Amino acid sequence: MAEHYRDIGDEGRAENYYNILLKESNSNGVAVFSYINYLVKFGKYDEALNYFVSSINKMDIQKDQIFGYFINELQNNDVNEKHYDFLDTAMGYFYKENREDFRINGLYVDYQIKRENFGIAS
Repeated sequence: MAEHYRDIGDEGRAENYYNILLKESNSNGVAVFSYINYLVKFGKYDEALNYFVSSINKMDIQKDQIFGYFINELQNNDVNEKHYDFLDTAMGYFYKENREDFRINGLYVDYQIKRENFGIAS
């Protein structure tokens, strides 16, 4: 229900359902990233970033789930410039924390290429 209300733009109802959902399953990666997308959709970029970082730091969300989230966002053609405000910072943080993982290095390069930041990608 939370995603339905998020998708149709009903911020208040979506927030109510996210509050219920996250109270029950704040370590569920799907719920966490759905909530992050809700925050981004309604322009709450700082809050989305803080929630993202706190979820990673609690280690409730596995690295593979985070990786999968970014892969999906790379493939999402509906991502707008405002969404990139969040993704640029979140991706940078994830990369910085996991530089030793070659998969994340590749993901970061792919992301920078999509953003046409060829100097950073090289």
